[in-house]
Amino acid sequence: MLWYDGFLNGCVFANLSETVLHFRVAPDFYSRRNGWKRAKQMMTDRMKMNKNLGYDISANIFALCMFCMTISPTFIKKFLYKIR
Repeated sequence: MLWYDGFLNGCVFANLSETVLHFRVAPDFYSRRNGWKRAKQMMTDRMKMNKNLGYDISANIFALCMFCMTISPTFIKKFLYKIR
């Protein structure tokens, strides 16, 4: 929602050419990223953002994929994170 608010207020975003953050995956990383309530809220937020920012159907498909990943078992999340 932070990025969404920025876009609505005219902020300009860009990628940096250098790595500025190294991310460590804790043992409970995948299990914390699940749950029906969390998935439903994420889907609601993403659909709102997609509509208000004028995104096309591909953004809605991405939101649906994220919803499915959030409600999927931990072993599927581990696999999907590795192949991305």
